[in-house]
Amino acid sequence: MKTLKLVRALFPPDKITIITAALEENGFFRMLFTPVEGTAKRHSSSFFACRSFRDSNLLPWIQLEMVVDYSRTDELISTLMDTCQARGIDIHIHILPVEKAIFPGNGEIPDDSLAGGSSGITV
Repeated sequence: MKTLKLVRALFPPDKITIITAALEENGFFRMLFTPVEGTAKRHSSSFFACRSFRDSNLLPWIQLEMVVDYSRTDELISTLMDTCQARGIDIHIHILPVEKAIFPGNGEIPDDSLAGGSSGITV
């Protein structure tokens, strides 16, 4: 059984083509993108205690999610970091363990088929 990792990356929406091209160039093809909103700076107190949603200055972000084999996690992270550092892109990366990846649409439960590849599944 392969060890899988969920890699989440948050970045500005105008950088999606740059990041997608860099990932595809390095062999990562199956990606899930979700638009999200958040604040650029962290506050010392709760967001809801500081201001309401109507008065807030939420910024649009894109969340990239990819499930990758443990052996390719470092390659994915270095691709994201190198691309973003070279172009001055603000990115936040989170890595989470994945117990199992299931494709309910076609009934597929991959076992060793994820080795060396990636798939965009939300967990």
